[in-house]
Amino acid sequence: MLKIILTFRNRRPGNFSIESYFDTSRPNLSKEVDVLDWEAPRYSNGIFTRFWSVKALAAKVEKWRPKIMHVTGDVHFLMWGIPNGKRLLTIHDIGFLPNASGLKYQLLRYFWLTGPVRKAHSITCVSTATKNEILRHLPHTRRI
Repeated sequence: MLKIILTFRNRRPGNFSIESYFDTSRPNLSKEVDVLDWEAPRYSNGIFTRFWSVKALAAKVEKWRPKIMHVTGDVHFLMWGIPNGKRLLTIHDIGFLPNASGLKYQLLRYFWLTGPVRKAHSITCVSTATKNEILRHLPHTRRI
């Protein structure tokens, strides 16, 4: 049986959640697919909470050993916690990046965009505008 982990951010009460879109597609998956939803244990804010989420995901991957991992939402950095298997990254937007500058820009670009894009086997974007914005920040990327 094909094992897939769908990886999401920790949902904040009262906020619209991108992850709910996957609830509608799950019933259409083959009976040959075993899907595990994995939600980050902490909100995506602060270095230590993000590091904790990456470590927790790495432990789940080691235990469950999925064939495919899919990371979606604003938690691109979770790609750092996936040591093996096929890695799919869906990027909805990179609104966190254009307003940053200097060292903050370099760190955000590396940990949320450059590194995750390099680790991904496949990358999807929700729009051409998002794709073009990524290519503006990562001009040498050709896989999007």
